[in-house]
Amino acid sequence: MMSPDLERGTFERAVVLLALAVAYRIRMEELINQLSECNLKANALSRVAQCALAFNAQCYFRHPVKLEYTELPLIWDGIAERFRLEQRDAELTQQAHVLYELVAGLERDREQRRWQWLAFALAIISSLQVLTLFPEQTRHAWWNAFRSWLAGI
Repeated sequence: MMSPDLERGTFERAVVLLALAVAYRIRMEELINQLSECNLKANALSRVAQCALAFNAQCYFRHPVKLEYTELPLIWDGIAERFRLEQRDAELTQQAHVLYELVAGLERDREQRRWQWLAFALAIISSLQVLTLFPEQTRHAWWNAFRSWLAGI
């Protein structure tokens, strides 16, 4: 049997742990909803994913109580299991990582298109430079063929 003072303290700590679990769950649900509702703009995706991962790294702890206290870890484990905090946390981090991969893919595609346009422009400039090496009559015929090809596109 525990003393009334010890029981009261344990009860108060359990209520604080319950409040912490509710706060964790509310914040995780907010972040999961933000991640799922985010549009496909790279800046917005990156910002929301970073916010979710920052919460996970800075605020969420699997065991927010010292493990040497005998009752509190058991109480916390029961509360965390009831609120499914580990599953929510795994879902949150998985969605954030998927969004990071999506943002990286969008950035790679954008960068690849830039390089393709640059390569195309350099090819045109190089072709024009090569044409200057040919006689005027040949250049004129090729230029007319190129303009008609562009008009057909």
